Amino acid sequence: MKRFAAALSVALCAGAAFGQTGLIIAVDDSTVPIYIYNESGQWQPLLTGYAPWGAAVDPATCTLYFNAGGSLYRYSREDADATLIGTLTYNSSTTNVVSLAFYNGILYGTKNIATEAVYSINTATAEMTLVYAYPAADFDFGGLDIDPDTGIMYGTNDDATPLGTGIYSFDLENQSTSFVAPYPTEAQLPGNGNDIDGLAAGGGKLWLAIDNAGGIGVYDIATGQYEAPLTNPYTTSEVFAAAAWGPCFFGGGGCA
Repeated sequence: MKRFAAALSVALCAGAAFGQTGLIIAVDDSTVPIYIYNESGQWQPLLTGYAPWGAAVDPATCTLYFNAGGSLYRYSREDADATLIGTLTYNSSTTNVVSLAFYNGILYGTKNIATEAVYSINTATAEMTLVYAYPAADFDFGGLDIDPDTGIMYGTNDDATPLGTGIYSFDLENQSTSFVAPYPTEAQLPGNGNDIDGLAAGGGKLWLAIDNAGGIGVYDIATGQYEAPLTNPYTTSEVFAAAAWGPCFFGGGGCA
């Protein structure tokens, strides 16, 4: 496992061409890099040698957290490589999570077997605590993130019945979910096949990542409309995809 040789730019936010700059995507194939969208409008390799299922960024410390099944890692732009935090556990049992989100000092994740739920994750020990157990028969949340501007948690649901595939929001305090938007059409997100495993929130958008060649969906939160998709850099078909919002890797903090 090693970091790609290309150095990350640390240009100031005011001088950078932001938009999707800092969007991070990955698939569960250790031969495929974790990519970040750079200031030149290109997908730049960030790390290789891993197979992420979920990803999230702590903007306060500019730390990328990602998991490969039950293994939780962290990486910052000052690091030579990612560091294994440990094995994800719930009630002392090893478990896998399929998505990650970070907000206000807390790392969250979802898992879609056994107790299907949103969990908080201790970033020092990888121990998980159940936060909201949603109805297992209703949802299959493969993507998760939290809008850094509003604190709203969003998830992508692949379960077509009984409520329908699409984007949902979470109310953790009241233990509920709300429908936000249907999944994009094939024109709005090429190759999606109603299977969206990665979600990033930032810059007023929701970025929807798939695990095969095609696009990255772009949902404008304010207008409630899909915009023209990005093209992802993948050439193979995998099982899981991950996405995170990390403009801080280019000195941008939370700017968009």
